[in-house]
Amino acid sequence: MIENFYSKCTISKSVLFLCLIFLPYALNQKYYDSRYDYYDIDHLVQNPRLLKKYLDCFLGKGPCTPIGRLFKQVMPEVITTACAKCTPTQKRFARKTFNAFRRYFPETLMELRRKFDPESKYYDAFEKFVIMKSVIVLSCLLAACLAADLSKYENFDVEPIVTSDRLLKAYINCFLDKGRCTPEASDFKKALPDTIATNCGKCTEKQKANVRKVIKVIQQKHSTEWEKLVKKHDPSGKHRADFDKFLLGS
Repeated sequence: MIENFYSKCTISKSVLFLCLIFLPYALNQKYYDSRYDYYDIDHLVQNPRLLKKYLDCFLGKGPCTPIGRLFKQVMPEVITTACAKCTPTQKRFARKTFNAFRRYFPETLMELRRKFDPESKYYDAFEKFVIMKSVIVLSCLLAACLAADLSKYENFDVEPIVTSDRLLKAYINCFLDKGRCTPEASDFKKALPDTIATNCGKCTEKQKANVRKVIKVIQQKHSTEWEKLVKKHDPSGKHRADFDKFLLGS
């Protein structure tokens, strides 16, 4: 009995010892090996020749550098999980690299897709991951640029527009893609979809007053064109009621 007890203890100690050895490794598997997170990814994505070497490595058509070999090992899981175990730096690397693959080697990228996702189960989700950050960044940049552009019109005098039907029509034709745009009209045209969708949410109080003044005159004098503008920038009509309430504000 005593021998049996010691035997069980020995087994338990062995199991515990193995757990202590492998537990840190298991915990570290939340993310991939980060030893190459310092890698200069911008140098890679700006160098088509080097990009092609990595693609050839991933496809088994050429030799792999140590870093290329590591990337190749995790590639199947990266694609099937949309980079779920990637560190933030690795996610940025993946997005930049695959966007560069698409730009320079679209046909070879399709070959890579077939190799690692032959049944096309996962790549669409992975591609959304790749594109997502680019779209968000681009949207933020556009919003920032637009806000910066419109800030210079804080003291813009709308009286000449609302008192001159000829000038008012010129702005309307610009907004409807029926005529040429002045630099100011072009900026206002860019802002119009967001203005309608957000009830002028990014406008200052002064800009809100100017928007109300101009649109009310358009509604009164050119109601048909106003309806066309609304349909152009809010085809489903989901923002119409809220925007009408905004126009009624003081």
